[in-house]
Amino acid sequence: MVFGIKRKSLCCILFLAVISMSVSLNITFVEAATASYLIDLEDFRWNKFSLKVLVDMNEWSTYNYATAVHGALDSWVKGIWNYTRTYNNMTPTFNFLFYVSNVNSTGSYDIIISFSQNEFSQNAVGLTSYRWESKSHLPITPIMINITTYSVTADNLFIKNVAMHELGHALGLGHAYSQDTTNGPELMYSTSTMKEAVYPSTLDVYGLTMLYNGLFSQTIQLPLKVPYVMLAEGNIPSQDQTFPKDILYLITNKLEVFFTNPQEALYQPIILLVPSMLLMIIALIFGLLLRSGSKATLASITILIFANYIALIGSNLTSLGLIIILLSPSILIGASIGGFISYKITRRSIDS
Repeated sequence: MVFGIKRKSLCCILFLAVISMSVSLNITFVEAATASYLIDLEDFRWNKFSLKVLVDMNEWSTYNYATAVHGALDSWVKGIWNYTRTYNNMTPTFNFLFYVSNVNSTGSYDIIISFSQNEFSQNAVGLTSYRWESKSHLPITPIMINITTYSVTADNLFIKNVAMHELGHALGLGHAYSQDTTNGPELMYSTSTMKEAVYPSTLDVYGLTMLYNGLFSQTIQLPLKVPYVMLAEGNIPSQDQTFPKDILYLITNKLEVFFTNPQEALYQPIILLVPSMLLMIIALIFGLLLRSGSKATLASITILIFANYIALIGSNLTSLGLIIILLSPSILIGASIGGFISYKITRRSIDS
């Protein structure tokens, strides 16, 4: 009888344990399903970077909106940089050349962004129109992005957020399934908020890495090992800043952006730092060798023109002229310092 009671007790304990395990497993499965962060991918991808982006100004826009679009592009560059340096150490290649109509417009573009007075169908505030070659999966340029400004009453944050979302579509992303990340709104959700700061998420950039690895028209899930966060804010793990690869990438990237599109310096004066320092050093060396500031200046400008010609940028005389104007102060300073040092050394040798 005692054994029977003990056996009943054990059965009860076992039954309760099974129930507890079942509940626990169900909770785990629900949490796992909830943690499935998904995003759709389009059927195209770019095979080149930098992308030429034109902001087409019209009666429903202001130049502050052009600045907001520029900020949206910067956020994508920063987000991709942060993700690749944090989670898979891929070399970030996304960059853009920025143009504004009636300011620095050129012949052809990859993406054109314009503005409209009112919302589009189904109360959409942004619309991206694109086509692509089915065999090559390459987009047919230009991709057109249209953003409503509510008769020029929209604020800059609104324009930046909408532009950032539509640029995600232009890069090949569809919509994300989750409305929020763990530290803010999901940029690529279909009805993301436009009243607070939004940035690309780890899911967005992971989707791009899968798309550019050839996974077209698929729904991609963020790996469990990657936290679901916005990449421009929040706690991002320390980035790999190994030398010289990352530093050299930054230097060559800034040189490429400047020499390909010197007008960019009008919006980001900081990009003048690298080419200015480089030309100053070259001019200083010429000043030491030629023992003359004027000759060193002439030699440095000649090298600059020749470098542009080799890079096939010299055909654009307007860009070449702007490059020379922007870098002339650095060349003059370097040449003058080099010439002065050489003069002092020569003079000291003569006196001795």
